[in-house]
Amino acid sequence: MLALASALPVACATQAPFPSEPPPVVAARSLDAFALAAAWRDAGLAVPSNDADWTLDHWTVAAWSLRPEVALARADLDVARADAAIALLHPAPTLSLVPEFATNAATGTSPWTVAVALAALIDTPAKRRARTDSADAAVRAAWWNVADAYWRVRSDVRRHALAWVLASRAAALADEEAALRDEMAAIVRKRVEVGYADRATLARANAAAQVARATALGNRAAEREARAALAGSIGIAPAALGERGVAGLDAGLGALLRRDVAADREAAVLNRTDVARALADYATADAALRAALAQRRPAVTLAPGYTYDQGQRKLVLGVSLELMPGKRADAQVARAEASRRAAGARLLEAQSNALASAEQANAAFGELAAASESLDAAAAAQEAALASVRSRFAAGEADRSELVQAELDANAQAAAQLDLARRAWTALGTLEDATQRPIWPASQLAAPASAAPPDRTPAEPAR
Repeated sequence: MLALASALPVACATQAPFPSEPPPVVAARSLDAFALAAAWRDAGLAVPSNDADWTLDHWTVAAWSLRPEVALARADLDVARADAAIALLHPAPTLSLVPEFATNAATGTSPWTVAVALAALIDTPAKRRARTDSADAAVRAAWWNVADAYWRVRSDVRRHALAWVLASRAAALADEEAALRDEMAAIVRKRVEVGYADRATLARANAAAQVARATALGNRAAEREARAALAGSIGIAPAALGERGVAGLDAGLGALLRRDVAADREAAVLNRTDVARALADYATADAALRAALAQRRPAVTLAPGYTYDQGQRKLVLGVSLELMPGKRADAQVARAEASRRAAGARLLEAQSNALASAEQANAAFGELAAASESLDAAAAAQEAALASVRSRFAAGEADRSELVQAELDANAQAAAQLDLARRAWTALGTLEDATQRPIWPASQLAAPASAAPPDRTPAEPAR
């Protein structure tokens, strides 16, 4: 019997096979190895060309397919759904077999006594409902964790993509300024040779050229660093990016900086996954409290059985009742009540943080909108001045140094506008994270909170 009992678990258990190959490391991942075309089609996007720039949506879907935290969140959701399916099942009955052999049995009497009993725990409706409600709440919380993982990845890709674009533009402007500074230094050097300028002026021009070259080198290093950060946010090695860039980031910012603050405030409360997850956590704590309250009722177990006692056949009906469950149940109820209060406080904290983030992001938009209008006017004036100098230079009415200086002024104006764009994009990114909905650039993808999580656990299986 002991040998048979010890063999039963081994015979009934099945072990999942080990994977034939380990998952690929990040360095070995590419943008063509994970069926990205199917992922793009599922997201409603056209499959882009490998030699063209990709939109932020395409990069986002690629990151959703490659980043491990998305797969981890979905796996946790599968676990929660499996637990919910288990919660629908009744407790399994227990079969017990107790054979006894009497060594001093009377002559003519069977020495065997065999008792067979089937014990079944009564699953009361209250306990069953509390158990399934808790499983439902866990599924909803896991679903919101998935939505939060999708949004965090999207936000991460957006931030690093914009940083790369800004770093590339800053590097191009720095290279242009360095070339102009070198040209200006060469012009001053020729003037010194013919006596039209002194050596102090040449020293200043050479120093400005050296600073511009050093700045250009630093900006190129920052561009490479931003490119590597973008690759990491997608889940690939930098070499896998190839020559692809980010398309769709050339729209004007003026209209975006004039926001409907009330709509952003409402979205911050209703659309954020952390607020929804906090609400789901509160529902989980409430279900745990009801489960603890249900434990105040004593557990009842019915154990009908049959006994063969040395030739006599007996029917047995056993009933077991849990004694004094109240004291332990009261302690569990007190803990569950405290947990529900803590969940309620976390929900209020999440809502408060969401509103504060939206207000903080919107606070910068008035200043940025005014700065944008001022810089746009200055840029138009600078462009007109540069066009005038170029016309005069072509007509022989202006020398080369005047043209180079006008181009340097235009370069400085472009750098100022780029700095404003960086501040505006940072503020918009903060607002996007506060409301958790795409604002700029426009997205064809559904926001993580646009679809509701399942209301109930899977249907109860047939028995």
